[in-house]
Amino acid sequence: MSRITYLLLLMMIAFSCKEGSKSSNKSAANSAPEMISQDIITELTKTVTSIDLISLKKNVNVSMSFDNPQAVQYVLSFAQDEKGEFDGTCPADGRVVFLQNGENSYDAEVYFSGNCNSYIWIKNGQRIGSSKISPEGIDFFKNFLKPNAKPLTDSTQTPH
Repeated sequence: MSRITYLLLLMMIAFSCKEGSKSSNKSAANSAPEMISQDIITELTKTVTSIDLISLKKNVNVSMSFDNPQAVQYVLSFAQDEKGEFDGTCPADGRVVFLQNGENSYDAEVYFSGNCNSYIWIKNGQRIGSSKISPEGIDFFKNFLKPNAKPLTDSTQTPH
């Protein structure tokens, strides 16, 4: 009888250890990565030649590309020198693809809904850091990624 009790006790301890590690991994995945290095932002301001903005909202089907150096710098200026706010409950609102002569350099997932305010920076498919988005940047993305009030129509159609 004592062997069975001892075996059950060991199994319970092992099971509780596994559950604890799962929850700590889950909470790490639900928080923003550490703040991105300002050296990376500086590198991007010098090397990015164009950007693509893509909505990830189901009710907003829009994307936009900029190759004007001032527009590229404007979007990069939204990245603040502060770790992003990300609690893991917010869906990504959009994505910014930073291109260098047509080649993908970095991506940033854009979060501004709920309790989130963050660029989550991605390099080669891996999250490498975060930065808070400036209030001006939040306004820009909210305006760019808002649903249309009425459906778009084909401009070649004439009213009857």
